[in-house]
Amino acid sequence: MPTKKITVKKIVKKPIAKKVAKKAVAKKAVKRTPRKKITPVAVQAVGEQCFWVCNGDVLASLTDLQQSLKKMNKASFTHHVSKDHNDFATWVDDILQNPVCANELRSKRTVATAATTIKKHLT
Repeated sequence: MPTKKITVKKIVKKPIAKKVAKKAVAKKAVKRTPRKKITPVAVQAVGEQCFWVCNGDVLASLTDLQQSLKKMNKASFTHHVSKDHNDFATWVDDILQNPVCANELRSKRTVATAATTIKKHLT
């Protein structure tokens, strides 16, 4: 009788791949470009749009207003500024077209605080 050749298959065990925990990757912060500060264009009043201060000064710009406020006395200032009205703020808003400065200027009741506000908007 013929002999049968028996073949034995070797079973090779493959190593089981271990699941390795993934390292937590920090998300990169999105860099936002800073907003550009919008600065209003310096407007120069001409002719009848100029502001005539009761002390005789004629103002054509914020720079002129700043210079006038430096030497202005309290009586001249209160002639143009009271609880009911603020001629400087109205002029800055309507003629010089700077509503941000005008809104801040409306709340100022002294020469010094008004001058500080104007200086802030000029720089």
